[in-house]
Amino acid sequence: MNTTRIFSALALVLVLAKPTGATEITGRVAGYVYDPTGAALSEVPLTISGPALQQPMNRVSGDDGRYEFENLPPGEEYVIEVNVPGFTPVRQTGIKVLLGQTTPVDLRLSVLTESQAVATYEIHETVNPLLNPDSAQVTNVISAEKAAESPVFHQVEGMAQQAVGVGPGSRPSTRGGLSRYASLYVDGMNTTDISAGGISAPMNFDAVENFEIITGGMDAQYNSMG
Repeated sequence: MNTTRIFSALALVLVLAKPTGATEITGRVAGYVYDPTGAALSEVPLTISGPALQQPMNRVSGDDGRYEFENLPPGEEYVIEVNVPGFTPVRQTGIKVLLGQTTPVDLRLSVLTESQAVATYEIHETVNPLLNPDSAQVTNVISAEKAAESPVFHQVEGMAQQAVGVGPGSRPSTRGGLSRYASLYVDGMNTTDISAGGISAPMNFDAVENFEIITGGMDAQYNSMG
């Protein structure tokens, strides 16, 4: 999949329908497992499943109670299940995975009582937070379906206008910054035209699967605005 990014206080990312290069085309789910007192639980087996996965993935929490499911295809309705002897089984539903981001999901287990059926699950609905605690950057991901319905000229660079504070045109700038501060990446490769500041690798708008628009603080990997 190809991904294009525009940065400054801005970044735009595109993912092409056919995988052709190495880039961050997946997301992650991570968090901590706690016991009823709030203490971290290690060696807890966790399973995640979802429509975007061919088969469930399994992980075990570490000594600090932390777990992480990496390389998850972006999508909705992921489910995490935890079944530990002595604790009520937990089924965490409604988890959304976004391109290039970590979805935080913490799990607190409760002690299984004699009145509860062993097969009974505690079902929790996850509400994805607006902020990603693992990064200072602000990211908007626009799928091909949403992009096709957007009221802008169907041009790769034009999608950056969907983010708050981004100016119009094929050389977008954000919040009064200069357009030359923006960068465009395709599959993790910087394709910014060093003379004009636009994209040096034009592509068919309809061939893009996902646009990722990054504004605010950039992660160090982008080498943009610090």
